[in-house]
Amino acid sequence: MRLWRGRRVADFVSTWLDLPPHLLAAPSWALPLWRDLLAWSPNAAFEELNIPIYAINGALIPESARDRCAGFVTETLMPGAGHFLQMENPTAFNQALERILDRLS
Repeated sequence: MRLWRGRRVADFVSTWLDLPPHLLAAPSWALPLWRDLLAWSPNAAFEELNIPIYAINGALIPESARDRCAGFVTETLMPGAGHFLQMENPTAFNQALERILDRLS
């Protein structure tokens, strides 16, 4: 994706969050966010959905996140991928997405 090539990822992400880049790594901002995220249980939200949920994830997704979503989410794991799968390996990502879409059609 040429939009962010040559820019720091923190600068690019900060435009999404409307935050200055230095706040993305600030413990005073990031640690409470992670604490709340790790304490959140998606079960109530998942139980209200009557649709299949598919996720294409990299290996960096923690097991605790996988465990929280087990039973609700069908996961496809892309070995060697990090957080930006569609940018890191667009061919493998598109193939995984096509397999999911084929199952749904």
